[in-house]
Amino acid sequence: ERGQLAPEQLLPLVEHADNGVAVEAALALALVGNAEQAQALALAAGSAQDPRRIGALLFAAAALGCVQAVAEIRTRLQKSEAADPCLVDALAIAGDDSDAFLLMNLATLPDADADYLLLSAANLGCAATVRALPSFADRVPKNVLDEAKRLILGDGQDPPADTRGPSVRLLRGQPWSVPGLVARLRASDETIRSQRRLALELRVRTGLLPPAVLPSFAPAQTRSKALAHWTDHFARASGRLPAGQWYYQGKPAKLARKGVA
Repeated sequence: ERGQLAPEQLLPLVEHADNGVAVEAALALALVGNAEQAQALALAAGSAQDPRRIGALLFAAAALGCVQAVAEIRTRLQKSEAADPCLVDALAIAGDDSDAFLLMNLATLPDADADYLLLSAANLGCAATVRALPSFADRVPKNVLDEAKRLILGDGQDPPADTRGPSVRLLRGQPWSVPGLVARLRASDETIRSQRRLALELRVRTGLLPPAVLPSFAPAQTRSKALAHWTDHFARASGRLPAGQWYYQGKPAKLARKGVA
């Protein structure tokens, strides 16, 4: 957040002997790295041994635009490996509607962190997943289920009765859009953790490098100026990314999936 290390300084640290250092360097690169570094992060994940390091490297590679990293994340989660939070987060900000069902299925496993998985699935805004939420009532607190529903439908709305048509991505009851996502960064009811995820998702979905790291701990006036800069910066993506769809690096997410070699 303070910009003390440039991406070029962070990249060698992902190979550091200390897993803790490597993980933090990878997570920082997800925020400030360059698209050109995505492949190097994916390659580093392929040779890593520590699960936490692998998860962080794949997360960063996916955030910076490596479609192969997103495919590898899906493969690992489909094998029902331990649902590393980094892998879950990656699908929550880079996946499409089918990934919502993958995360929901993982939430049914006996030792799964169902709360986290359901909220991550809800971040993908697939209305059909709302119908499955009541089946978790005996495992997940009501406030978590309510928030998962609210993430998709907003307050006081029910899922569409007919889900046979084309899927529409929703964000609190409205078709997902870049301006809608920017607006959530201003919302007083978003936690700092949620705001950080939303800020990273803006980059992942639009393919635009943010003008600066959005400060989490800053005076209100400073943060307000930063948000105004973000609003202007990401406005250019609004016209080319129609509302209600899933995107990855400025393109439809389904097309990115097909582009995996």
